[in-house]
Amino acid sequence: MATNNNAFTDADPVCFECFEDEGLRANIQSEGTVDTCCLCGQERETLTIYELGELMYPILCEHFVPGPDEHVFDGEDDDSGHAEQQGQPLSELIEEVLGESVPFQDVLEEAIQEQDPANVATGDERYFNHATLYVERPLYLGEHYERWRNVQNELRHQRRFFSGRAKELFDQIFQNVEHLQGRLGEDADFQPVVTTLPAGTVLFRARGFDSTDTLKQMITQPAAELGPPPPQLARAGRMNSDGVPVFYGALDKDTCIAELRPALHGELAVGAFQTTRPIRLLDFRLLESAYLGLEPLSYFQSDFNAQVELRAFIGRLHQLIRASVLPGHESEYLITQAMAEYLAHVREPPFDGLIFESAQRESGANVVLFPANFSNVDGPQNTGPQLLVYQADSLSVHRVRRIEYTSNELHFFEDNAGELYLHDPYADPDDD
Repeated sequence: MATNNNAFTDADPVCFECFEDEGLRANIQSEGTVDTCCLCGQERETLTIYELGELMYPILCEHFVPGPDEHVFDGEDDDSGHAEQQGQPLSELIEEVLGESVPFQDVLEEAIQEQDPANVATGDERYFNHATLYVERPLYLGEHYERWRNVQNELRHQRRFFSGRAKELFDQIFQNVEHLQGRLGEDADFQPVVTTLPAGTVLFRARGFDSTDTLKQMITQPAAELGPPPPQLARAGRMNSDGVPVFYGALDKDTCIAELRPALHGELAVGAFQTTRPIRLLDFRLLESAYLGLEPLSYFQSDFNAQVELRAFIGRLHQLIRASVLPGHESEYLITQAMAEYLAHVREPPFDGLIFESAQRESGANVVLFPANFSNVDGPQNTGPQLLVYQADSLSVHRVRRIEYTSNELHFFEDNAGELYLHDPYADPDDD
């Protein structure tokens, strides 16, 4: 075994108490040998530095790959420049995996390199060496997206009700949601993903009109005309099936108008509604960054990959539920409808609704209130305790003066079987 010119050799034992990572500590306690630790001098379960290298080598191989080359220009007048590899050296990878620096760093590096099957004597280069920089291997979330699509297809074509597969998926996604915290920007503070809006919170809801008679009805009965429709008129939407009325609103008036997608010169009315009690909501906007507020995972835990991928998928969930569905493809809403029923009826404690980012207005936020906790507002169809009341004299009338669109070009290609594929070059590569 190799030695180093400092105070350590790779035969020196290190005990579990001298590491901070809980996964590594547990591994040493279960697999180690009782010996005197070279760091603290106590007799406990230990691994030698060489054995630690054996343990870390496959972990490093699994999670890190050589970094890409990036062309760097040497100066303003230099058009040639040079290629520069991106990434971290092996020493920094070791510190990242362990979660701390260790005094036997050089010896551990050598121990890790010795695990490589490359034959150095014949000129083979080891995977981990001092000349190469490394980056994290890209996450593969295809399995989670496939589960989402399978549940979606089952709800559309096989089992609309009592889908055990849907419940299993939602149980896993939302199992720890009460403990998650996220933030709405890099400089923002972390806040709970499960939020409670106080009584008196104002929400906005809009409805278009094409005649003065319709507008007169809105002015005369704003609560009934601008509130959710009665069950017999409720059409299927992103979070509800036919006949199940929910309240679709927004936190501000401009978002409310944009979400209605009115035509140019279209006219619409907006009303404000106040909550009569605190409402418990799941804020999907915060889910995108929620993993940042969690305790760090240990590379040494057996389910590390599964947990990293699940955390990443939950972060992408917001984009899945806010995506627009083309007319004629409303059946794609079945999975979000099932999710809404799960959160309102199955999840304990249940949610009153959820918040998600507007797809029509940047920084805007939509609010959906579920029917299990909602009675229609101040209208003749009201049959129970009111969750919302119309804010008197809040009705305003608007005409659309300008509509702005932005787009990016998609790449398309046809495979040998004639299947047409579209690719968004601006999308996250992990979403493919």
